[in-house]
Amino acid sequence: MIYAADRDITERKQAEQALKERLRVEQLLSDTSARFLKVPPELVDSEIERGLRRILEFFEVDRCGLLQTLPDKSSWQITHVALSNDVPSVPTRVELPRSINP
Repeated sequence: MIYAADRDITERKQAEQALKERLRVEQLLSDTSARFLKVPPELVDSEIERGLRRILEFFEVDRCGLLQTLPDKSSWQITHVALSNDVPSVPTRVELPRSINP
């Protein structure tokens, strides 16, 4: 039998955990954004890749990338990517038709 007090405690703990996770995400975004404030232009690409690596590790995913829609809006390209070990590479700076991923 589950009592109302048990349910209240469980709900409170779940809300606290969700808040902690949200704060962790916000801290990641804040830290990553702050690193760009003083980056010289020639280091922007490497800083983007470093940021993507942090996001990849934070969310424990196998790939993370930055996409750009090209001016004609019928195609796009991957501009930067971070990959986990043993994950096949993906083409960067290659124009890809929008139809492959609408």
